[in-house]
Amino acid sequence: MCKAKILLIEDTDSVREVLTRQLEALGVSVTALSDGDRVKYELDQTHYDLVIADLHLPDCSGLDIARFARAKDCKIILLSGDAQAVSGHNAMLAQFDQILVKPVTLQVLKNILSRYGLIDSDQVAPIIKKRDQTIETEENAINLPALTEQMGHLDDIALQMLSRFPDMMRPLVLEILHLSETGETEKIVDLAHSLKGAARSAGALRLGNLVEKIQESAAHNLCDRDEIDKMLTEFTHVEMDIHQLCH
Repeated sequence: MCKAKILLIEDTDSVREVLTRQLEALGVSVTALSDGDRVKYELDQTHYDLVIADLHLPDCSGLDIARFARAKDCKIILLSGDAQAVSGHNAMLAQFDQILVKPVTLQVLKNILSRYGLIDSDQVAPIIKKRDQTIETEENAINLPALTEQMGHLDDIALQMLSRFPDMMRPLVLEILHLSETGETEKIVDLAHSLKGAARSAGALRLGNLVEKIQESAAHNLCDRDEIDKMLTEFTHVEMDIHQLCH
């Protein structure tokens, strides 16, 4: 059985890396893009079995990509970080074969690929034996069960990926802080959306929830300094936990 080909479009680096790892672990071939510029070209040049696209992209939307995919008779899955953003929009949902709310677990992806006949039900690439982990309490910033559900066993490759997350998230955290000081709440909404997805992909669920509150406040043109301070404190805890896990 030839490997199924998946086209993935996700603009948040950390989320894209996790999804790529998940899909490759399930035995499919992945072409991952950070924006929609090359989507039409890729679909014109290569037959893809499935397209997975984020709803919010810097230069186009998941709806645009859905039209391209439909023109090539290709199944299309929408990724969204906000369940409420897609619920109730029946006309929008009809453009997609399925809607997935991030973060997406490895098991969910396996079930979908199996249902579409893109992998055998037992087709999962072998994972290197996981390391012993010591961070397990609810007080920790990294939720290991959630992280393992997404990445599979936390082998050396997964930990190398995880070690890069603070550097990926830090510019978003600092920019949100800056915008909160200048009162540019409209820009905070998009940045918080990206940071929320990055945090949850790293198993930093508490940080993701805090950022979601900031996003909701900014959408109403509000900015709560207490929420920003909590985000900064939690991000420091995330950095410490990731350092402990990866070293």
